Amino acid sequence: MLTQHFKLSHTTPGMDLNVTSFQFGPAGTRKVYIQASLHADEIPGSLVIFFLKKHLKKLEAEQKLHCQVVLVPYCNPIGMSQQILQKSIGRHSFESGQNFNRLGKFYFLDHLIKKISAADLSPTDASSNTAWIRRMIKEILDQHIPESSIDELHHHLLSLSYDADIVLDLHCDEQSIMHLYTLPQLWQKGSKLARFINSQCHLLSQDSGSHSFDEILSIPWLKLQEAFPKAAITLACFSATIELRGQQDLCLETAENDALAILSFLHEENFIHLDNPKTPSNHIPEPHPLSGLSYVKAPQSGIFVPTKKAGDWVDEHTIIGHIVDPLNDTITPIHSPIQGIIFSVALKPMAKLHQVIFSISGAKDIGHTGLTL
Repeated sequence: MLTQHFKLSHTTPGMDLNVTSFQFGPAGTRKVYIQASLHADEIPGSLVIFFLKKHLKKLEAEQKLHCQVVLVPYCNPIGMSQQILQKSIGRHSFESGQNFNRLGKFYFLDHLIKKISAADLSPTDASSNTAWIRRMIKEILDQHIPESSIDELHHHLLSLSYDADIVLDLHCDEQSIMHLYTLPQLWQKGSKLARFINSQCHLLSQDSGSHSFDEILSIPWLKLQEAFPKAAITLACFSATIELRGQQDLCLETAENDALAILSFLHEENFIHLDNPKTPSNHIPEPHPLSGLSYVKAPQSGIFVPTKKAGDWVDEHTIIGHIVDPLNDTITPIHSPIQGIIFSVALKPMAKLHQVIFSISGAKDIGHTGLTL
C-alpha cells in the first residue's frame, strides 16, 4: 500500500488541509478509484472505505489484485473543517457557496474537442484511442491553474481519477435507502453493481446538467463517441454515485457488508480475485429515468410529520405526510405528485415553505432536469 498526502495551498494562513489517498496493486494497469465524503457531512462512505482498505491490504499481500485501486476516505478536508455550533456543514463551500459536487469548471468536453481531431483516432483500435484521449485529459488538467481552494480540491481529485476504468463516488442522503446514479449507457455494468449492493432505486440520466463528479468522468466518452462516430471509442470510464442510505446509518456490520459487496462487483469484473465473493441479488427494481424524479416541497412552513418513509412505494395523490401549524391550528396534508418510490426523506422536523422534504423516483418521464443544489 502506498500512502500519499496532497497539501492544499489555497487555505487560511496557519491551517494545513491534506487529501490522503491510499494506492493498492500494480500501477500502469487497469484502475479503480473510490472516494467518499465529497459532501463532507456524508460519512457512511468513509466508514465503508475503512473496510475496503482492510480487505485490500490482505488482497494485495496475497497478490490477488489485477489492477490498481485508489481509495480516498476523506476526499474533502475543506468541508470536513466546516462546522457551526458543533454541526458539520459539508455540502457547500463556506467560501463561495458552491456545492462540492458541482464541477462545472472541469467540463472537459469543449477542451477535448479542440485538442482532438478525427485524424488522431483509429477507426479500429479502441485501446489506442482510450490511451490517447486520457493523455489529452491529463494535458488539460496539467495546464489548469487552480484559483480557489475548492478548485484545487477538484483538480487534485480529478488528477487521481481521470484515467480510472471504474469510479465510485460514495455519498448518502438524509433519511434514505440504498440507491445509485449513473448513465443509461452504463446500465449494463451498473445493473451488476446495483445487484451486489442491493440498490433499491436506480436513477439514470445521460446528462443531468449538474456536472457532478461521476458525470464529469463518464460523459466525455459518450460525447466523443457522438463527435467522432467513425472512431473506435469505448465508454472507457464506468462511473456511478452510490448513495449509502442515510446520514445516520452508521453500522460496522453494514459498512463491512457494503465494502464486500463493492469488492464482489470488482471480482465479477475481473479487477480483483476473491475466494468467497458475495452473491448478487436476483431481484432489483427496474431503473428509472432521472427525468421521472419529483422533489416534493413543503406547502407551507411548520412541523414536518412524515407518514411514509424511505423505501415506500406510493401512488399519485397518496398522503405522505403533514405540515402542522400550532399557531393557526392547521394540519396540511402533503400528497405525492407521482407514482413511485420514496427514496429520501428530509431530516427537518421544522420545514420552511418550499423546502424539499421528499424525493420520489417514478418510471414516467415528467420532464425533470438536474439535481438539488
